[in-house]
Amino acid sequence: MSSQEVAAAIRAKGGNISHTTIWKLRTGLETNPRVDTLGLLAEHFGVSAKYFFDEEYADTVSRQLRLLGAVRDGKLLGVAARLGELSQAGQKAIADVIERVLDDEQEGKAPDAGTRGAGNQEAAQGAARAQQGDAAHAGSGAPALGGRDSRRTGPRER
Repeated sequence: MSSQEVAAAIRAKGGNISHTTIWKLRTGLETNPRVDTLGLLAEHFGVSAKYFFDEEYADTVSRQLRLLGAVRDGKLLGVAARLGELSQAGQKAIADVIERVLDDEQEGKAPDAGTRGAGNQEAAQGAARAQQGDAAHAGSGAPALGGRDSRRTGPRER
């Protein structure tokens, strides 16, 4: 979006901001915006105002946006749909692998066979923990995690 489009959208919702102010912020000519300006921008972009101050929070939001973009583009839709079939432990194992690969890529390292192997090992360990957790719930009357049939203990047949 251009500075004019952002300003127009904010003004349409009752905010008072000029496209020049937004342009100055984008180009670095303005480095000390007013609190109300940051609030308007944060609301417009759907983030907390701390996005502009907290680098860790900004990194987290950026990761989430990249993931949403990949899901929207269909690259991860099938994977995302299948995550619901995993137990909480399995989902955490997958999330840990993804975080490790993201960290490697941010450091300029491409995931190599060793990373994928480690990720596969972690995923397998997470799946084993998930199956153990599901087996513990099998006789308890409690629903299996992730909506899976708690009686199934082997790998899914294809």
